[in-house]
Amino acid sequence: MSGPGPTRDELAAAEGAAEVGRRSGKARGSRLWPLTVLVLGVGVLVLAGLAMWMLATGAIGAGMLKGLRGATTPTERFVVQGPTINQVQSLNLLTVQSVQVVSEMEAEAAFRKGTWIVRGSADYVVDFSRAKMIERDEGAKVVSISLPQPELRSPRLDEQRTRLVTLENTGIGWWTIGMAGSREVFEQTSRGQMQLAVVRAARDEQFVSLARLSAERLVGSIFELAGWRVRIEWRVGE
Repeated sequence: MSGPGPTRDELAAAEGAAEVGRRSGKARGSRLWPLTVLVLGVGVLVLAGLAMWMLATGAIGAGMLKGLRGATTPTERFVVQGPTINQVQSLNLLTVQSVQVVSEMEAEAAFRKGTWIVRGSADYVVDFSRAKMIERDEGAKVVSISLPQPELRSPRLDEQRTRLVTLENTGIGWWTIGMAGSREVFEQTSRGQMQLAVVRAARDEQFVSLARLSAERLVGSIFELAGWRVRIEWRVGE
């Protein structure tokens, strides 16, 4: 047999206590929500600042970033270290040596015969655009390249310093008199021969060797800047 139920006053008191509890919980929740948002915001700012610092100081390197992108970039790029043949080829046609020549020459024209001390100059050029890579040793940092032979260009007769040292007649009688036997005609006729004398003198092997040496030093200086050594092979017949 059950006892008497709660009175109306007891029910009202219980409902009042429950309402107070609900209001207290809402008040505590409303006070904690701004604090939660503030903590989360500070955390985001700290993480962002840390990431920027790591990028600026190199803590996150290109390798790590590349690894993060690896899933979407299947191809890789390789950077070639050290000098390349393109650096040599970019020199194109270049003067590597200028030479001064002196030659003794005999000439005969206009019934006169004379001896000249011929002076002149010429240039040697190398066509570096035709350079070829033969071998590249990454471990020893040594490269071998081939070059075409130096070419003689722009032979020049120095008329101011060229001298006629002897002159004699080779004709007799009236043939040696007048324009036909004049010194001026002899000199004008001899000028072509003197130009050829400059070319022959400039083709001396010592000048060719100097041109090769100058070209080798030039190419060597390019490779030395990167810590490499170079061996030059001169192609025969070019």
